[in-house]
Amino acid sequence: MVASDGGIFSFGDAQFYGSTGALHLNKPIVGMAEAQVGQGDGYYLVASDGGIFSFGDAPFFGSTGALHLNEPIVGMAVSQSGGGYWLAASDGGIFTFGDAAFEGSAAGSPIAAPIVAISRILPPGTYATNMAATPNGAGYAVSNDEGLVATYGDVTFHGDPGNLTLADPIEGIAVTPDGGGYWMVGGGGELYTYGDAVNYGTHQTAGVDDQMIGIVATADGKGYWEYTDHGDLFAFGDAGFYGSIPGVLQPGQSLSNPIAGLAIEADGMGYVFVDSVGGVYDFGDAPFHGSIMGNGTPLSEQVTGIAPTADGGGYWIVDASGTVHPFGDAVDQLGPAINPQTTFINGIVSTSTGKGYWLFDFATGRVFAYGDAKTLPLTD
Repeated sequence: MVASDGGIFSFGDAQFYGSTGALHLNKPIVGMAEAQVGQGDGYYLVASDGGIFSFGDAPFFGSTGALHLNEPIVGMAVSQSGGGYWLAASDGGIFTFGDAAFEGSAAGSPIAAPIVAISRILPPGTYATNMAATPNGAGYAVSNDEGLVATYGDVTFHGDPGNLTLADPIEGIAVTPDGGGYWMVGGGGELYTYGDAVNYGTHQTAGVDDQMIGIVATADGKGYWEYTDHGDLFAFGDAGFYGSIPGVLQPGQSLSNPIAGLAIEADGMGYVFVDSVGGVYDFGDAPFHGSIMGNGTPLSEQVTGIAPTADGGGYWIVDASGTVHPFGDAVDQLGPAINPQTTFINGIVSTSTGKGYWLFDFATGRVFAYGDAKTLPLTD
């Protein structure tokens, strides 16, 4: 907690690295930011004139303290690498320092009310565990392990369990077809519903060595599949069950590598699992189009997700470096380059046309769009 004179008040395991409480400030402190995502080894204070005060191991990359500003600074955010930061002014002006990239600002544009803050998509120290899109590709939602939800495009925000004491981290999210609600599932099978999402049941795995890792909605939103890292699958509502990995293993046999993702066929009558080294397991009418393990492709990072093409004729598998491996009629799509040194891609979601997909970053929840997938604005 920070006061306008820069006094710092720390609670719990938050460390105190210093303050400006004893200094004469030209302008009041208006914001505070952690130095590096999840590390808590320092922090910054920013004043309304853009003066930066760094404490602990927080490196200084510059400030606007010596510049004439049209409007005061209202907040700051640190880049994912910790090698830079952004400052935001009340007129929407953005000032970048270090490796923080400039991607536009609202300065000079009409805004209904002054800008009051700037932040990452999801708070530092939390992890984006899943992403889901509406069938028309005009909206998506990203959730983190603490239950916070960020909604974009035509997905409307209806709340989240972020203010609750969770029994287990949130591991998956699925949105309703109209974007009017979403389901969230915890690692122990705890189910949370918001908006027009209906609770059709859940499978509790709390206390069992078989963690729930995801949820996928049916095309009409009247059911969903939940699945675990052991390859168990549980169908609810109008979702069909076509088998699971434990059901085809010999007694006493288990997977060598945990499941990383699930892709549902367009007709809902089959699905494909992928494990962390790219092994593929198909059920129902889902055809097998190949696997990373089968074609001998070397992996630099673990596999984190799989997404189907529109006609079921292929799928994309993604690893944590952001490398996308297409199979069948899946085509690698053009889009932004990803730096694997600063980004951990945690999943892939395909568009309904099969001509694009989104990837999302584990540490920040940032979304990268490829092909006909669009990066959409944050909704209220």
